[in-house]
Amino acid sequence: MDTPTNVGRASSISQDASPILRTTMNIPWSPLTNLPPMAERTSPPMRDFTRQPTSMAALADAELQQLLALTFDALTARNLPLPRALSSSHSAKHEIYDNARFEQIACTGLPQKYDGSPDNLIPTLNLIHIRRLNEVWGDATYFTRNGVKIDLIQHFSKVTLQEVKEHVTAWTVPDASLLRHKRGTALYNSRLFGLFLMNSLTPEFSSLLYSRLDTRFSLDGQLIFVTLCNHIHRNHLEFVKSVKMKIRMSSLAEFRNDVPAYL
Repeated sequence: MDTPTNVGRASSISQDASPILRTTMNIPWSPLTNLPPMAERTSPPMRDFTRQPTSMAALADAELQQLLALTFDALTARNLPLPRALSSSHSAKHEIYDNARFEQIACTGLPQKYDGSPDNLIPTLNLIHIRRLNEVWGDATYFTRNGVKIDLIQHFSKVTLQEVKEHVTAWTVPDASLLRHKRGTALYNSRLFGLFLMNSLTPEFSSLLYSRLDTRFSLDGQLIFVTLCNHIHRNHLEFVKSVKMKIRMSSLAEFRNDVPAYL
């Protein structure tokens, strides 16, 4: 027989206990708990993440881009082949980035910027020669005359500015805007050579040199180089004259009796 204490305890359980506890103890439903029976409770529907969307038209632009990004990351993580459109778009984006990074490295100028002084011309040409040995634009440092290649770095005074101006007509072809960005073409190498030269000059001298260029061919490396040298020495005779004058003004004592350095 239950004591009053037990009766109060049972009454308390029937009002406060959870539905699971009441069901276990076979306690009838009491409206005092304000809870529906277990069978009548409903859970929020679970979202089906595996269901394929029937249409992408309803997605916003940001949602569609996010979906494509998640799809690409998931396929890449699992080493699965990408869809053709997604693969070509991704490859093109990376190709543009790689090419831009390549050009940035190849066109980095000399550490010591050339200011246009005659005394520093030959030392600067020596640095350009060392640099071109390991650059793709090295082919642009050779000028072709009647099928014979002339080294512009070593024989810059033997190529006239008029000859180079006649040669830069390749920039006027219809697809020049595409060829100058295509690796392996002469316009591509010449453009990189020109960017390297401009990046190797002081701001004042590069502005002066650019003012002397035809804007239609201002990206041509050979034209920039010959214009640069022509600004210092008008022709081969002027260059030889300046060299002889420098020899006359110098003495062996100034070079500490170092004959090779003097010569």
